[in-house]
Amino acid sequence: MGFRDFQREQTDYFAYFRAGQASSWSKRKRREAIHNLEFPRRRPTHWPGFGPPPPRPGRNTFKEPAPMAGGGGGQEKVVVKIELEARGTLEMERRNYELMRNAHHVLHMYNLAAEEAIEESDLAAGGLFLEFMERGTLEKWIVKMAKERKTFGDRALWNIFDCLARGLVALAYPGKDWKVEESAMVCKESPSDPMVHFDIDPTNILVGGFGTFGLRVHGNVPIHKVGDLGLGEIYNSRVRRDTEKVWYARQSGKPYLYTPEQFTEEWDWHAGAPAVDGAPTAGNYRDPMNLWQMGWIMYALITLCWPNQKKEPFVWTSQVVDRSVRDATYGGDLLYSGRYDDTDQDLRKLVAQCLYHSPMSRPTLKELEIAIKTKLRSTGLNQTEEESRAWARRFYGEPERRPRPAAAPGPARERWNMAAQPPIRFGGAARARFGKVFSNESVLDLQRLQKRRADEDHRPVIRRQPQPRRFWRE
Repeated sequence: MGFRDFQREQTDYFAYFRAGQASSWSKRKRREAIHNLEFPRRRPTHWPGFGPPPPRPGRNTFKEPAPMAGGGGGQEKVVVKIELEARGTLEMERRNYELMRNAHHVLHMYNLAAEEAIEESDLAAGGLFLEFMERGTLEKWIVKMAKERKTFGDRALWNIFDCLARGLVALAYPGKDWKVEESAMVCKESPSDPMVHFDIDPTNILVGGFGTFGLRVHGNVPIHKVGDLGLGEIYNSRVRRDTEKVWYARQSGKPYLYTPEQFTEEWDWHAGAPAVDGAPTAGNYRDPMNLWQMGWIMYALITLCWPNQKKEPFVWTSQVVDRSVRDATYGGDLLYSGRYDDTDQDLRKLVAQCLYHSPMSRPTLKELEIAIKTKLRSTGLNQTEEESRAWARRFYGEPERRPRPAAAPGPARERWNMAAQPPIRFGGAARARFGKVFSNESVLDLQRLQKRRADEDHRPVIRRQPQPRRFWRE
């Protein structure tokens, strides 16, 4: 299949995706229609209008993840990640973690190639040694809160948002040495070579412990770190003009978290890289793309449910710090459904601004940091710092210390006692004594061998005299 057919296929797929019918799209059934599809399409005279806000959000609740295996002992734990299929993504992930080695809110990678405690087989397999986060994924705690039928407090949500924003700053400035903490205020220039994650969701946010990380104290909530950089890619102005690369990246990540930069209709109007033609949204892979996916994580923390795959935006005018923005947002149910009025209104507005359709309409990292700092310093939240700290200690608790499972005892294999008479019927007691390698037939064979040896011991030994060798024929 040529690249033009691939573009037609993507155009047809995302038409189904925007209609919420991506599951009914099939390559095999749509092959003929793809060849007859007009591409690129003509640009419409005006942008299609957006409908009213959805009356209620989707109630796709979280499922409880599988328990994380943990072992005992006083040694420091690591997570070993290996590649089962030779696709080359693990090596790319290794390079991405190497760029984030000085970040405090991105998962840390250990360089254990020279350690004696690591077996040679692990090194030969090319394993990736990552930091072990004792409290698992963020999805686990959303599930716990949903089961308790409660909601996160306002101060806890703001503190978690602050942690996630630090991770966004680290992704926007890869390779920077963060000596104190990740802050966009110390960076004079806007991000020019950001790392686009493509896969930010609650399963890839890891929750650690309380304490000091860098020079920042995490006492109200545990530290939250961004993980799984396997799909991460550095996108600068040169890469964004690579036609094949930006088109193949349209389906990077999970379908329910595709960003407007991936599914917008603007792709249908461009045969090459949309950034070359100055498209405001399509193919504009920058740091606001990470912010859009992080906004859905905050959406999940507020609503305790997954976002719908079909996104229904509506036009909303808001004040982003010191500028007025009018654009279509995908977080309208946070504002007008009435189901989340008990959550802080400023937080819901900020999350809805992160879910704006156009990347230029979303808050910048500096504006986001200013909004979060201003709110955390205010006294209008429903919890004080002491109450939030006590709640966090009670809700998160201590990480579960699971004892290391004892090794299963192997089958008992006693040495065969020739004086003992083995049973003819090889039952459970005999199997426990003699092991599974023996059977009824083998027992009978040993009995015959014992009897033959006993007969040979009482048989007289007759030695044959050597016969002379004949050199002639009779």
